[in-house]
Amino acid sequence: MTASGDPTSQQTLSNLLQPNGGRFISTRAAEKPEFSENAQWWYTTHLLKAIAGAIEPTPIEKRSGGLKAIQAATEDLLSGNAKSKIIMNPQE
Repeated sequence: MTASGDPTSQQTLSNLLQPNGGRFISTRAAEKPEFSENAQWWYTTHLLKAIAGAIEPTPIEKRSGGLKAIQAATEDLLSGNAKSKIIMNPQE
């Protein structure tokens, strides 16, 4: 699952599922009416800065270990030790 819905995350998830295929879910929560203020900020401020090159994308780190490694990744995220998006394949 990717909650960001950005193309890089979607492509990374797609690559993880190769060569056998599979499914993943991508959400776009900002499209909901209750988040219209956030969506407006996204499209009128943040996205324009990103297109202009003023915002660097978060690096991606692929970790191995499958489901057994999720706890350590979560601890790294919560403690601030993770400096990138952590991508994991639960089927490893």
